[in-house]
Amino acid sequence: MSDPDHDPKRAESIWAGEFDSADSSSDETADFLTRLFNEIWNQGNLDAVTEFVTPSFVNHDWPPNIPSGIEGYKEVVNTFRTGFPDLKMTLAQVVSEGNRVATRIKLEGTHRGNFFGFEPTDKFVSFGGMQFSRIENGKLTESWEIVDMAAVAQQLSS
Repeated sequence: MSDPDHDPKRAESIWAGEFDSADSSSDETADFLTRLFNEIWNQGNLDAVTEFVTPSFVNHDWPPNIPSGIEGYKEVVNTFRTGFPDLKMTLAQVVSEGNRVATRIKLEGTHRGNFFGFEPTDKFVSFGGMQFSRIENGKLTESWEIVDMAAVAQQLSS
């Protein structure tokens, strides 16, 4: 009998970005973040930001010109969805403990709008990222994230 934690096929599929429900937390904190990503990022519903994000929200990794809070969150979502109107964020892995959630995400979309200085190329791009978040009183309070912008730049300029 093989050990699932040391199964090379499973590790390969996780690394490739396939969702692995065995590693996915099923508590309400992880469910909350899954709903947030689907409604706001995948569907582009900016009106829902106030339902999911606190007015005092802070992302510790955004550029200094992006404001904190709800307006800053909307600005970042709008930047990504302007560049990639068909943006699809897939949660590859969700792990939570209490009010803290770690997610590994895969983003895909067709570059049809200006995105961080890149004029539209109509290229389909795929890139990954990780986000670590804190949820308080049913809302996103703060996040730290790493998005593979080098992969985006490489795909858009090749």
